[in-house]
Amino acid sequence: MISFTGLMLTRKRQCLTSSSLYKGINQELIDAIYDRLYQLSAESIPCPLTIQTHTELKGIKKNGYKRYDLQFYHHALRKGLQAAADFVILATGYRYDFPDFLGPLKSRIEWDAGGRYLVNRNYSVDDNNRIFVQNAEMHTHGFNAPDLGLGAYRNAVIINSILNRDYYPVHNHTCFQTFA
Repeated sequence: MISFTGLMLTRKRQCLTSSSLYKGINQELIDAIYDRLYQLSAESIPCPLTIQTHTELKGIKKNGYKRYDLQFYHHALRKGLQAAADFVILATGYRYDFPDFLGPLKSRIEWDAGGRYLVNRNYSVDDNNRIFVQNAEMHTHGFNAPDLGLGAYRNAVIINSILNRDYYPVHNHTCFQTFA
């Protein structure tokens, strides 16, 4: 979430050390923002900005023509915070919701005990390898599931599964390290 006239950047708490793999705000970007803020302050250029972590936006109320009152909850401090802004940008991240238009297929999809897709190695979620998911398999395929850079690989695996042959080459042995 970014707001100006008291800019506030918030990020949800990261629970994985590999969070820099995701294609959103990352350490490099936040460092560049911090460096720019430092440069502006060193040059005595006013910059009404705050970087706020561990903070959740709880409410927005319009205050006049182009102003917003924002209510936050700071999870580390366990208390509410307020701010005002001229505009607000919500960067909500990844969220895996079951799309309504797939309702008629829901009974054909396999689910785990937690109500999540039971995703096979080839990204299918049904017995017949006819329904596939992408970017909804972090719980089965690991932390790199939302990484958009792996889209071509996932697409090749899915297309090969649909065609039941290797139309696109998929290399299975790409790691030089062994763990045994």
